[in-house]
Amino acid sequence: MGAMRELRTMNHLNEPEIVTARQRVVSTARALGEKQGLFLEGVQQLDGLRFKVSNQDHDPDFTLFTVISSKADHLPPSQARHLC
Repeated sequence: MGAMRELRTMNHLNEPEIVTARQRVVSTARALGEKQGLFLEGVQQLDGLRFKVSNQDHDPDFTLFTVISSKADHLPPSQARHLC
C-alpha cells in the first residue's frame, strides 16, 4: 500500500523522475517480450509504473497490464509460492 501512496504523489513536473520511470517501463516491457524474468512480476511492475509515466487514470497503453495484475492480485509473490 505504501508504494501506491508513493506513486500517486509523484510530481509530474519532475523530469528526471519521469525519464527514469519511462526507462523502467521500456526495460520491463522488453524483458517481458523476450521472456526474461517472471511474467506476472513484470506485468505488476508495469501496472505500478503507469502512475509515474501517465497523467491519465485509465491509460489505454497500460490497460492490459492493469487487468492481468488485478486478476492475479490474490496470488502470492513468486518468492513465497514454494511455501503454498
